[in-house]
Amino acid sequence: MSNTNQNVLASTFKGKVGKQFVMKTVNGKSVIAIPPKKTSKPKTVNQEAAGRNFKEAIQYAKDSKLIPERYAFYQSMTKPGQSAYTAAVKDFMKPAWITSIDTNKYAGNVGDKISIFAGDNFKVASVTVTINDADGNLIETGQAVQADALWVYTVTAANTPPAGSSVFVLVYDLPGHPVTQSFTI
Repeated sequence: MSNTNQNVLASTFKGKVGKQFVMKTVNGKSVIAIPPKKTSKPKTVNQEAAGRNFKEAIQYAKDSKLIPERYAFYQSMTKPGQSAYTAAVKDFMKPAWITSIDTNKYAGNVGDKISIFAGDNFKVASVTVTINDADGNLIETGQAVQADALWVYTVTAANTPPAGSSVFVLVYDLPGHPVTQSFTI
């Protein structure tokens, strides 16, 4: 691969030149590279899935351009040489994660706190907490509130004794990917 910013030809043209090379711009620099090679091998199941996921990411980025608030958010998160479109694709390709659920301050009383350590490469959109008793009956469900690097859920219904109860956490990132984790007390 060759990089140049001095050549008028290289800095103004983009595309494939025969089967010899391609000219493109990457991070504001003109690049001349060998064209990608096509293969005759059939795609694997994982490759097919990755292709579908990438197509969905492209559509999400296109849709994001039509939603001013979302587009502005991605624009604010870009690095030099990166576009909001590229940031939206990156966000779609990487789902949120849940690092841990901390129930140390949960004794089954109203007002107790459950902390969730969740993150995303751009933004966690929401965290929902559901508590079931030891028999699987729903005690409550509600939204956690972000507090710095973690999310905190304040319990609104009594559940005593809490032993054997389960806490189910559902996290959504901005593209709407769900991530779940549960914890038995």
